[in-house]
Amino acid sequence: MDMTTCYMIDPAAWGIYTDGTHAKATTDGLNAAIQYAKSEGYSEVFTPKGKYLIDAVSKTSSKPENGGGVKVPSNMKLLMSPETELKVEPNAALGYSCIYLDDVENVMIRGGMLTGERYEHDYSDQTRPTHEWGSGLMSTVDGISQPTTSASEILPEIAFL
Repeated sequence: MDMTTCYMIDPAAWGIYTDGTHAKATTDGLNAAIQYAKSEGYSEVFTPKGKYLIDAVSKTSSKPENGGGVKVPSNMKLLMSPETELKVEPNAALGYSCIYLDDVENVMIRGGMLTGERYEHDYSDQTRPTHEWGSGLMSTVDGISQPTTSASEILPEIAFL
């Protein structure tokens, strides 16, 4: 890792919890740290070990999977420790995105684990008793395990390195 191009995220400095709690604060902190790194000219960000609870459901789109989660801008690498877990907060939404990439290019996600909420999902809303759109991410994938998302696991637009 080249320290001149890689921003090391300090969870405490960004209000990020590494103990699997406080999904909104953690997600907001991660997104702020990534945007800060981009604005300062970094092309990589590194997330240290920990369990990061992610608010993966969009509050602004009619489709809950569009816009929630961690957002990585174009020309950026998100590097995670092998002991980093991004865990989707259990929810009742029809969909979610742990890492949401919209209209970006040249993005790489490396390392870590993406954990969905398949086994904790709230299916009590019988007007939509299914859960097809729980997604981990959409981008180039390298070295990530994703054991419990509830839908496509990784969407077909993904290329594996």
